[in-house]
Amino acid sequence: MTASPAAKLVPPTVTQPMPQAVDISLSLTDFVSPGHWLLWVIDKICGVNPAEWLAQQLAGDWESISKFASSLKHVSEFYTEYGKGLKEGSATMLKDWEGNAATACGTYFKDFSGAVDGQAEPIKTVADECQSVAFGSWASAKAAVSGLEALLDIALMIAIEAAASAATSWTIVGPSVGMALIMSQIGIGILKWLEILGYVGMTVSAVFAFIGLVSGLLGALHGLETQQFPKTSYDNKVI
Repeated sequence: MTASPAAKLVPPTVTQPMPQAVDISLSLTDFVSPGHWLLWVIDKICGVNPAEWLAQQLAGDWESISKFASSLKHVSEFYTEYGKGLKEGSATMLKDWEGNAATACGTYFKDFSGAVDGQAEPIKTVADECQSVAFGSWASAKAAVSGLEALLDIALMIAIEAAASAATSWTIVGPSVGMALIMSQIGIGILKWLEILGYVGMTVSAVFAFIGLVSGLLGALHGLETQQFPKTSYDNKVI
């Protein structure tokens, strides 16, 4: 006997991209980053951390997206259990029932259970992709924040080198060597900035790809509308 389909409709939950302990261990390098602490100081002075603000703008409310994916997964499980119950119930009903009416009834419930089953897979696909978008947004935001902190590290290094170059401006070699180092670091900084912009682009592309996928699957979610439901009770002409 199959479980009640309604038992699958439990409250949605947020799925964490990775355990918190792993997340913290992977972020240990941030605590030795001068840029990380510069952003911390800016937060204390201005009341906003530019890196955290960037993460919020990039990832959005990814936890709500994850919770929505969880609810879709439960709906898919509901349809799977519903279709299974229809098949089992129909088989039990037709076990000792024969004749034209039994055949017609069996055909009807076969089509009905097929229409119900047809809802489960598209909804599960949307749920999986929705969860991927949530995780991708979270990961892109984390990467962008780390990239911004690294960019600040480079900027601080350039500032120190510029100050050192200015302090040795009375020599002939000092300014030339300093300028070469500064230009090299600026080039690295530009590449890092382009990398940060790349994370933004990947997030936008993932969202548009998800929208396209959902639009393509919407047609498969109208199967029950084509299922004909009985309008009257069965009329046995023999009786």
